[in-house]
Amino acid sequence: MSSHAKLKIYIVDHAPVLGGVEVFVNDLIAAVDQNKFDLTIITDTATRVQFDGKVIRIDLPRLRDNWIQTIMAGMRLAKVIHNADVVMTTTARMHLVGAVAATLARKPLIWRMCDVTLPHSLARLFSPIPKIFLPVTHFIANTCSPDLKRTIVIPDGVRDENAITDEERREARRHFGFDDDQVIALMLARLVRAKGCDVFAQAITQCDDRVIGLIVGGDDESEGLLGGRGLRQELEQFGDRVRLLGHRDDVRRLFAASDLYVNASIFPEGMGRALMEAQMAGLPLVASNIGGIPEIIGDTGILIPPHDVKALAQAMMIDSSTRKSLGQAGRRRALENFQLESVARRFEKVWHEAAGV
Repeated sequence: MSSHAKLKIYIVDHAPVLGGVEVFVNDLIAAVDQNKFDLTIITDTATRVQFDGKVIRIDLPRLRDNWIQTIMAGMRLAKVIHNADVVMTTTARMHLVGAVAATLARKPLIWRMCDVTLPHSLARLFSPIPKIFLPVTHFIANTCSPDLKRTIVIPDGVRDENAITDEERREARRHFGFDDDQVIALMLARLVRAKGCDVFAQAITQCDDRVIGLIVGGDDESEGLLGGRGLRQELEQFGDRVRLLGHRDDVRRLFAASDLYVNASIFPEGMGRALMEAQMAGLPLVASNIGGIPEIIGDTGILIPPHDVKALAQAMMIDSSTRKSLGQAGRRRALENFQLESVARRFEKVWHEAAGV
């Protein structure tokens, strides 16, 4: 390519519904230098996710389907990426499809590694193909990356919409009908068992009556740890102490109405985007000491053992001055490490490196 041409980046994502990865991809599209980079999203024909910018839809199989379908999807993808300078995949399933496509099309491939779902055997098998492994945290790097020498850790980035003001807080609490002496603990999570929603609810009941829990997120009736079949009915038993608000778009107002943000995950998360957003808004964080979560919080929040209801309850009853100081420290950390614009510059550098320009 000429020194003045835009670098063509193809990002391959298959998610059927909007998640943290897809939110970040949309933010990244807006934050990169449009004069130097031309981004195209390739996604599944069946997805309900709405991406910004240029989108190409092709059939992308599930990993549980047979290898012939995976290879065929890679062949379809290879035809689409023939003009790409760099291809970046964002999920375990797409890492494999992308590896087939990048080999056939002879394009440099980046694995953006966001979780621990890629089996180690497959990661090792396909490891010669990606030029760069790009995990969101050192936890993911050390757990999943097949070659640390080709690994660069870059976290997700979040927009800086400024810390919550006192006026925003008063308006939001009036809107939701919260009294001044109530302590509102917020959790943004789909109703799945891996998120520890039941641990959170049990901990709320061990706090004094001033503490109210909010869980914001949609239902998931799939089975197993990563599903939530029957979980809503279990949580409804806790009555008004734990309020299930479903999916909502007024996240900043929820942050403003809350006194602290909680992540009670019992399954290792790669990062936890909602934690970063709450941190950027100035909310104090209480979270499970698991997966990549400690890398977000550092020493600016309270880490608790997963499943530890008593420890979570105690952490949610910290006094207001401690909440304030932790929230301020957390926002400083978010500004230093997770600002979207600075993260976008780091991605641009990696794309240049992968393209060899």
